[in-house]
Amino acid sequence: MLPQFKKVGQNLEPRAQVVGINLNGATKAYPLATLQKQSPIVDLVGGVPVVIVVGDDHRSVRAFESTVDGRRLEFFAKPGTAPLQLIDGQVAAHGTSAAAPSLAHWQVAN
Repeated sequence: MLPQFKKVGQNLEPRAQVVGINLNGATKAYPLATLQKQSPIVDLVGGVPVVIVVGDDHRSVRAFESTVDGRRLEFFAKPGTAPLQLIDGQVAAHGTSAAAPSLAHWQVAN
């Protein structure tokens, strides 16, 4: 399920910080406060699957295309880890193996 964000035209707090992504001519903006509460965020931007994560400092944000070798990955935060570790849901469901793509387990460090 994709996250629910404010629609165009809905008000944000004055001077709210947003993070913008532009892919394939489509643009989306994410309120930083929402990203800080819900990281990681899985979304589609311009038809491209992305995962958006907030760093341990709660200020830096990174976005990654979540496709490897043409296969769409679905990432989840591994509970209780610092720095943040992202686990591919398919790998987590089947256990790790040598066949798992190298990007199936990402660490986000500042």
